[in-house]
Amino acid sequence: MHITLSPTLRKIATLSAAVGLALGAATQPASAATGDTTTFLLTSDHCTGTCGGGDNPQASFGSIVVTDLAGDFLGFNITLTNGNKFVQTGLDLTFGFNLVANPTVTYSALTAGYTIPGGTSPLQSAGSYHENGTGDFEYGVIWGGGAGGGNAAANPVLSFTIGGTGLTLASLEQNAALQFFAADIISGTTGNTGAVDASQALPPTSVPEPETYAMLLAGLGMMGFVARRRKQKAA
Repeated sequence: MHITLSPTLRKIATLSAAVGLALGAATQPASAATGDTTTFLLTSDHCTGTCGGGDNPQASFGSIVVTDLAGDFLGFNITLTNGNKFVQTGLDLTFGFNLVANPTVTYSALTAGYTIPGGTSPLQSAGSYHENGTGDFEYGVIWGGGAGGGNAAANPVLSFTIGGTGLTLASLEQNAALQFFAADIISGTTGNTGAVDASQALPPTSVPEPETYAMLLAGLGMMGFVARRRKQKAA
């Protein structure tokens, strides 16, 4: 049986298809792309005498946000909370991380006061840096303001960008102790020092593709058009 749709019904059908495609594209799992971010929380406590216990326990010592930038670059922003500060207490690194395939990376926009171990700054090749209970890490930076809790960095934020062949969010990997990152800190609540680490990422945040926005706007525009036509006919 052949059914002929009225012009209004045809417009509504077209509208439904456009909106359905737009919403479908918006809800599909996104692959890593420029602008996508992944967040990690520093939750594991390996400090001497605990950094997060006591009368004011800390569920998290801070966050690490890694952004996939254009042209094989990753941006790192590490923010400590609860009065915690970065220190250098004798561990090999103040902040350590790992990368798949061990590329040589180039640092830029590193927060003032930090140095890059390895002797080839701003380049860094994969090495082996021990962070006590958190295991060994291949890359990282050191606070250069002096050793010990009394010489902690005043700024609770550490940021930098690294560039290397093929770098994406998928380049981040766990070490043998299953940790993605480790940081050497002095606790803002207990005054103790030592390493804290992050072993699990929060769900990634993706930036929708421009095509998704375009399809959604087109669908909304068609809805407005149909609504106006129906109001005009009713009048």
